[in-house]
Amino acid sequence: MTPELEWLTGVLRLGRDYRRHGDPYEFSCTVLRRGDEAELLGASGGLTPSLVRRMKEVFLVQGVRRLSWERRNGQMRRVVWDMDWNTHGSVSISHEDIGLTVVASEESDARPKRSRRAA
Repeated sequence: MTPELEWLTGVLRLGRDYRRHGDPYEFSCTVLRRGDEAELLGASGGLTPSLVRRMKEVFLVQGVRRLSWERRNGQMRRVVWDMDWNTHGSVSISHEDIGLTVVASEESDARPKRSRRAA
């Protein structure tokens, strides 16, 4: 009989100059993993397009295919990012966020942007 240990929590740290524990970082969060999905909690800092790419690579290498997080900016929003090696993936938001486009691609600054809806 061989025991198996499955880690469910971790801490993500990202930064342009971050190489190992103790280096300065620009973004951090707690990660809860459930199978191929990871939920990001308690995020602090900011993300640039290059940091979003690095974050995607780190998770995909670990077998994570979907990231989710909740955002409270007036009202609660749940954001889900289905990732893929060959595409930018897709991001979905709750129905309360109609008119809010969440951009999380390599060309973006990964920040929500308000859009106008046609009348």
